[in-house]
Amino acid sequence: MREAVDAGIIEPSAKNLQQLGQAYQLAQEVDEAIETFEAAGKLSDDGNIYDRLSALYLEKDQFEQCEDAANQAIEKGGLRKVYNTEIVLGMCQFNQDKFSDARKTFVQARKRTRDLKERAAERQCQQWIAYIDNTVRRNQQLEAAGI
Repeated sequence: MREAVDAGIIEPSAKNLQQLGQAYQLAQEVDEAIETFEAAGKLSDDGNIYDRLSALYLEKDQFEQCEDAANQAIEKGGLRKVYNTEIVLGMCQFNQDKFSDARKTFVQARKRTRDLKERAAERQCQQWIAYIDNTVRRNQQLEAAGI
């Protein structure tokens, strides 16, 4: 399919590129999937492709790109469960030591999950908030002890 897109036989539309990206993802060719989803995301009217892309970046520990993709997904909108994207965003922020931003993101996601009565996701957000709070406290204690 990549050859057909490159040769101009298949139109490089958001839908076609998304299908190609999914094929790469299923084949565990994550780098090719990321490249293809990046192109598809730019052409898409909603944030669903960027949502998938943020999860791929998280999987590859590319947290800055993950944060960018998640933010683009939220900005573009059209997400069925925006709180899932916010959870990924919070995880990416946490892994960049952006604890305050991550906490705010998880609080927002927790509010959405409460409003939607999504109890499992709400618990996940609450656990992340507690983990962030504990991490910040531990870092402050280590700093105070000169470690």
